[in-house]
Amino acid sequence: MKLLVSIITPTFNHERHLPQCIYSAINQTYKNWEMIVVDDASTDKTLSIAKDFSKKDRRIKFIHHKTNWGIRRLKETYNQALKSAKGDLIAILEGDDFWPKDKLKKQIKVFDDKSVIFSYGNWAMTNQSGKTVYIRSYQKFNQEFLNNNPPPSILNLFLTLKFDIGSQTVMIRKKRFWILVVFKMINIILLSISQLILLFV
Repeated sequence: MKLLVSIITPTFNHERHLPQCIYSAINQTYKNWEMIVVDDASTDKTLSIAKDFSKKDRRIKFIHHKTNWGIRRLKETYNQALKSAKGDLIAILEGDDFWPKDKLKKQIKVFDDKSVIFSYGNWAMTNQSGKTVYIRSYQKFNQEFLNNNPPPSILNLFLTLKFDIGSQTVMIRKKRFWILVVFKMINIILLSISQLILLFV
């Protein structure tokens, strides 16, 4: 049985980018997913775009905030979506990001190993025309540390203040117990968060 991936998509005033974001999920070669779009009281057409997609594809759902929760309540936004998530795995795709079409198919393979609970990878930044202007690669880091060997090696990397994880690359196994994961996003230009706290139920 294929694992269900719950894609969490927080968004605010992303009418320009949200269609590409959602289409990048729809076009995934791995099809067993649901998408939860959380609109943080956008003042543009973001909400109507999310609604239109949800009418066309039952896998897409949306949550609308009547007032703007903002960056300071981002952890609450994520937790709100996570409470609705039915997936075995949680993936993050913010409203101004998009994935290559085989992202889920490639990444989900590592979860065949039941001991794996967290996966991330390289990411690229593009300009408005879609041209890649920056690539974040982890090749310069100790590969054993990147694989958290020995634990908690990856946490020590965060403490160096030279290590970060692109939220759009993250996939986490959703367990029946509570997991607290803290991502310190350091020096990532145009990513909307500097600190992300996810609480899984």
